[in-house]
Amino acid sequence: MQEIPTDFFDDVKDALEHLYDFPALQKHSLSLQYFNTQNAAQDLRRALLDAIEKLNPGTDVYFRSPHARLYNLVHLYYVEGMTMQEVSDELGISQRQAYRDLKKAQESIAEIFWHDRPQIEPSSTPQNTQSVQSEVERLEGNIQVINLNDVVESAWRAVERLADTNQKTCQFDLPTTHVNLTTVRPVALQILVNLLSHSIQNSQSTEIHIRLHHEHPTINLTLEYTPKGQQPLAPIIQQLVDNLGWRLTYKTIEHQQQICLSIQAADAKLLIIDDNEGILELFDRYLSDMRVQLLFAKSPLEGLAMLETLTPDLIILDVMMPEMDGWELLQRIRALPQTMNTAVLVCSVFNDPELATSLGANGFINKPIDKDKVLTGLRSVGIL
Repeated sequence: MQEIPTDFFDDVKDALEHLYDFPALQKHSLSLQYFNTQNAAQDLRRALLDAIEKLNPGTDVYFRSPHARLYNLVHLYYVEGMTMQEVSDELGISQRQAYRDLKKAQESIAEIFWHDRPQIEPSSTPQNTQSVQSEVERLEGNIQVINLNDVVESAWRAVERLADTNQKTCQFDLPTTHVNLTTVRPVALQILVNLLSHSIQNSQSTEIHIRLHHEHPTINLTLEYTPKGQQPLAPIIQQLVDNLGWRLTYKTIEHQQQICLSIQAADAKLLIIDDNEGILELFDRYLSDMRVQLLFAKSPLEGLAMLETLTPDLIILDVMMPEMDGWELLQRIRALPQTMNTAVLVCSVFNDPELATSLGANGFINKPIDKDKVLTGLRSVGIL
């Protein structure tokens, strides 16, 4: 087994110190060596967070026990961003002991990272596929609630000149109420633009028919036209559809070509308000295989702004945040007519569920979080 180079430990320690400094991570030696891509900073941070999570002994171990201390210490210090004084107070140990444990944790994380490090091999992925994937990954942070009716109309405006040139018109069959969807809007828009462009250029009829139908939890968007012949869709469209987790079908029925996008809407919308990006990433990872829509706000004011147009099924909020603390935010949420009865979970390192309940919360998740804590919290308010 290959011995871990001494400087590798130093590199991992340095990367941990810059866990939220994307420019530093992008040009870090570990990124250049193992994640030499446009999204190297995100890949490196994700690998470090995965390594930290592997130190987690589970929920059955007491928070301050020696067996759990390395994980809790490194989580509080690097992920939560607490000072070493705050960490040592929280764990009930001296700062001297905390620094000794931190060194052990750094070494453990480096060993895990070394064992799990990507093996760089020549890629067999077509260059165009890599390009599409990198473009989509670059936009992954732009997840938002969109009005699909508006996106359909925006896509048509983008191809309207092409339609005029080809003497094509469009018949819209859209619901009178908005069809809202949580997704990456630029990618969704490009899918529709490309499908409309294909339909316009391959239709022998003068009219393209766009139909949008929503019967929870499925959204169906169908384009219908009379084809000139069997022209396949460009592969890039399928790549974009796959990246959003949508389903694309392409069939001919009674001389009419139908292109249908099927989108499964999540059963519940979750708004998570926390200024710590690492916590948001953990929620995203823990709930990635659940039927929920995740929305993130990185500040209380951003969260309140989102609540002006969004009514989530559950709000999860931190306590220690800039602009206003979580307790004030909780009371403001309860004062809003649209969220006065919305389920709220407080997620904090300050383990005070009784205070949270007295101020209107429905439950409490104690930090540092893990998947079991999150799932238990969601089940307690009937989300799962």
